[in-house]
Amino acid sequence: MKKIFSKLFVLMLAAAFCLSAFACAGSGDKDSNASAANTPDPNADIDAVYEELLATGNFPELSKVPAGQLMDNYGIDPDKLEDYVMAMPLNFYEDICEIAIFKVKDEAYAKDVEKIMSSILKQNKNTSKGYSDPEQAQIIEPAEVVVSGNYCYLVVGKNYEDLMKIMHKYFG
Repeated sequence: MKKIFSKLFVLMLAAAFCLSAFACAGSGDKDSNASAANTPDPNADIDAVYEELLATGNFPELSKVPAGQLMDNYGIDPDKLEDYVMAMPLNFYEDICEIAIFKVKDEAYAKDVEKIMSSILKQNKNTSKGYSDPEQAQIIEPAEVVVSGNYCYLVVGKNYEDLMKIMHKYFG
């Protein structure tokens, strides 16, 4: 009888060990799912992201930049883009804000777009310091250009952290 109880006890210990090993393995899967959520969605609908940003109410009326002006005004080649949206305020001197999301065909070109947009952002930050409304300089100050895979984006607007949560949700 004693042998039966000790064998049963050993089996129960083995079962408990297996269950704990499986439980630990399961928590590792959650970590890999979390890191997968931080990768860009290759099928993200840029126009839908743009509309979601506008729906926050952190932007005044914006005007989209047509493809023909990308090269002329910014040096960004529209032929190297798979999709994009770039929108500026109607009056930049009253409302400092911008939404620019580029999905490039070749990931290497994302770095070129990043350099262009970073240069523009730096210039706009310097310009904003001369505005009569100091709040405008505070709006643009935390902004930065981000590259994630084939995406390059910049968002300048009120409640920057909330806007970036939306961007990270789609683009990492």
